[in-house]
Formats: sequence, C-alpha cells, structure tokens
Amino acid sequence: MLRKEIEIINKIIIEATKHGGDAGGSYDSNEKNLVASIISWLELKGIANDYDVGENTENGYIQIIEKFGF
Repeated sequence: MLRKEIEIINKIIIEATKHGGDAGGSYDSNEKNLVASIISWLELKGIANDYDVGENTENGYIQIIEKFGF
C-alpha cells in the first residue's frame, strides 16, 4: 500500500512540475520548498528513515526514492 501511495505522489509531483511549464521546464521553479514539503510528509508518515527526496535518474524529476534501493 505504501509503495502505491508513493508512486501516486511521485506522479503528482511530475505532473505538477510539467503543468507549470513547457518542454523547457517549469517557469517558476521552487525546488527548495517542494523538497521541504515532501520531507515533511515523509516525517509525518514515519518513513523518513527509509525514504528520501532526490532526482530520479530515469526521468530527471525530483521524487521520493528509497534510501537503500529496491
């Protein structure tokens, strides 16, 4: 269930980022606050020791990633 929730949140992050721009990227980038908000959610869920926020190497977007891989 948690994995599915993270997949959905990651999709929301990607689509929100795309929504704010064109093929060149978003017009108003606020990565610092995005990362802080995601970390707050990880802490609230009690999973900050297992997950982190970082750039997905496959698509270049900021996403929730497992600290120790799959």
